[in-house]
Amino acid sequence: MRSCFYKFLTLSCIVALLGDSVLAKDYEATEGSYLGGSYNDGNNDRNNDADEKTQEMDYYPFTKSKGSIATEDVIGIRISGKKITLLGKDKTYSEERERDKGFFAEDYFSKYPRLISVEMSNVKLTRESLEKIQMFLPKTVKSLIINSCTIEKGDFEEFTDIITRHKQIESLTVTDPNMARAEAAKLLAAVGDLNVIKYLRLTLGELGEEGCVTLQKILEKSKETLLELNLGFVRISNSNSYDGLLKFLGELKKLKKLEYSVLESTENQVGEFFSSLANLKNLTDLKICFDDLNSHDTVEAYHNFQSLNSALIKLKHLENLDVSGMNLPDSSLQTISNALEGLTELKTLNVSGNPINEKTAKVLGAAIKNIDSLISFAANDCGIDDLAFSSLCSGLQNSSLRYAYFNSNNIAGAVKSLSVSQMKNLIAINFANNKITLFDAIKFMETIPSGTKLEVVNWEGNDFTGVSEHQQIQERNKLKIWKKEHGVNTLDLGI
Repeated sequence: MRSCFYKFLTLSCIVALLGDSVLAKDYEATEGSYLGGSYNDGNNDRNNDADEKTQEMDYYPFTKSKGSIATEDVIGIRISGKKITLLGKDKTYSEERERDKGFFAEDYFSKYPRLISVEMSNVKLTRESLEKIQMFLPKTVKSLIINSCTIEKGDFEEFTDIITRHKQIESLTVTDPNMARAEAAKLLAAVGDLNVIKYLRLTLGELGEEGCVTLQKILEKSKETLLELNLGFVRISNSNSYDGLLKFLGELKKLKKLEYSVLESTENQVGEFFSSLANLKNLTDLKICFDDLNSHDTVEAYHNFQSLNSALIKLKHLENLDVSGMNLPDSSLQTISNALEGLTELKTLNVSGNPINEKTAKVLGAAIKNIDSLISFAANDCGIDDLAFSSLCSGLQNSSLRYAYFNSNNIAGAVKSLSVSQMKNLIAINFANNKITLFDAIKFMETIPSGTKLEVVNWEGNDFTGVSEHQQIQERNKLKIWKKEHGVNTLDLGI
């Protein structure tokens, strides 16, 4: 329920809390993640580059500091396991030290007078440590992030007391997909005590009727201030309270970023959500995932996606759209595709994890071709075969795409359908884990024109069996010679 797409938003909002504007993140920083490769071709420098890119993505928009950060310049602390990292006001970070067992017993925070953010990930929070955080967490902190931490049920009120004692918090993230209904209700009651909420991200297990009522009250209180909302649940009780919550989502007119993920839902609930979505006309970022849609009534599901289509048409400022992982029926993805051409500011589109056949690929490709602003397109694990890929590529030619991701499909021999010479903006392509032969991969590389912007093509996990190691070495050497003769510097990962 938690996507890498929103990792960067957590740190971006810390900068925003300082009053600095943070631009929407280009997909350059997520290139390493979407390529899915380790840059492992026997060259340690490439492995190191990949590690650095992954780290850069995790800390975006912060960059690594060349030295330690002065205490008076620290605005954030990240505690991940035993590692402690400091974030500076100049948007740099510095990995300081390992956390020892007595860390929470000391007043570690007060030495940083400008501290506004504290993040704890994968930390066991005992009653003693929770009490110390209650005591020592300064009133300057506006952002609190609790990600996959262990808290015993008997100590849960000690955790919620941290929130109620720090009503100045404006940005709250709590990620615990195993959180039960009772604990979720207690957490929401504490969130309701906050004075102002600008960024709210909750990934929990169950939400009962009481939790739905409390969450709606929180949103009602925050509708003039809330800029980002990220909600993820395993299941939500089917009740009038949940219906009311879904209807109220449409009142959050100032919302910029929305992620909504539910593993279990009914047709009526999905339809209610899409109806509310149409009112959020200031959205720039949208990720939705209803995990069990493929089990819904076919007719109802079709009409629901007609409603989604109508909603998307109204979201004129949308820059990032993610509908991945829903295993959508062909007709649904075709319906969404029909709305894309009206999204003239769309920069990134992720349809991964949804089946794409030849007909869907043709409709989707035609839509992409007409979106001049589109930078990144991800269609990983979509079951795309040769016919579908050929249809898709007919629309991708002459598009504005810089990044194209087709990991874990069945493309095989149709890889040549993607004409790099007609995609002059391309920077990275991912063809990992398809059924592409070594010879087809090399033929593709030999179509890359000199002076290209294309920096890397990932071929890892493809079907190079049946070719002896000696022959593979010969083919690689031939490709190196060809690239040198034609002035092509594109990395070919996995060949």
